[in-house]
Amino acid sequence: MVSTSKPLLSSRRKFLFTIIIFSTFLFLILLIGETIIRNFFKKEYGPLPRAMTQVFYSEKDDVLGWKIKPAFSMKKKAKDKAGEEYGINVKYDENGFKEFGNIDSDKPKIFFIGDSYTASIEVSNEKSFFNLIKDSLDVEVFVLAAGGYGTLQEYLTMDRWIDTISPDLLVLEVCNNDFIDNTPEMERLAAYKVSERRPYLDSLGQIFYERPISQWEELQKKILFFKWLDVKWKVLTGKLKGKEWHPAEYYVSNLKMKYPPLVRSAKITEDIIVKIKNRLPENTKMLAFSADSFSPQIVIFRNIFSKYKIPFAEEPSRLCTFSKNKGTTPFAGDGYHWNEHGHFLIAKGLIPQIEKTLVKSHK
Repeated sequence: MVSTSKPLLSSRRKFLFTIIIFSTFLFLILLIGETIIRNFFKKEYGPLPRAMTQVFYSEKDDVLGWKIKPAFSMKKKAKDKAGEEYGINVKYDENGFKEFGNIDSDKPKIFFIGDSYTASIEVSNEKSFFNLIKDSLDVEVFVLAAGGYGTLQEYLTMDRWIDTISPDLLVLEVCNNDFIDNTPEMERLAAYKVSERRPYLDSLGQIFYERPISQWEELQKKILFFKWLDVKWKVLTGKLKGKEWHPAEYYVSNLKMKYPPLVRSAKITEDIIVKIKNRLPENTKMLAFSADSFSPQIVIFRNIFSKYKIPFAEEPSRLCTFSKNKGTTPFAGDGYHWNEHGHFLIAKGLIPQIEKTLVKSHK
């Protein structure tokens, strides 16, 4: 007698069928979760604004970590934070300088170094604060910076070019992110991450290289749902341990110098600033200014520069804050970097300090 009943699935087929069903279920969860995050929570869990990481106009560099692409240029329309449209026409030379003056000029020479605020891809060359300063004071300007740079990368930038330019004044731009950028420990703990291989200074004054990001964190940059899961997991495990989880920025703002990672980063930052000061040619003066006024970061900078008798200009960031509070935005579309009005304010705030530290003594 022949049986007409269907043969039962083998154990192997049952296992494969279960795997397929389970994988399909997980894929659907991932797809739905990613769609929700990208459409409704991208501000909280999305990647950093492009203007902060600057990846589209940089390339790898063995010494610096990365640098401006040789002879990069860009021309486009953009909108500032208030939605006002303006034109951008930026050009960098073959060495990444946004401006490279005449090194043989009899005029005072100013060498600007910094991060994305000084690289200033958000405004045209002639509208950048350093060229506004050039037009006002009749000086030669040299500008070399890149988005995401920490203070050590700025030191290495200066070290590479300071003897060629032989400036009368070095202007160092700093910002609150420097304390995250200057140690791998802080970058791992922070929400803000450049996440690229870069040079760091250790406690003994030696330079080492590290990329402070795990493969899991790298995956989160591509799949935002994984970033959401990671944050929720950290919050959950923190509650279970009786200690609420927050990124480094929270502890910096609330604990200030009682937060050990910030204390360590502040010490490294001070060591790098001393390296910059000691590397200056004999007749080169130094001026620093802050791109923002977050506390306690600006207080730390103020104390460091005061300790080593380096003039520190806080007026530029104050002018931007005042303008913002009065309803006239100084910021580009990303809400951080300066638009044309912001660059005008930065120049306005810097000019008196530059005149005080350089121009009068040069005459």
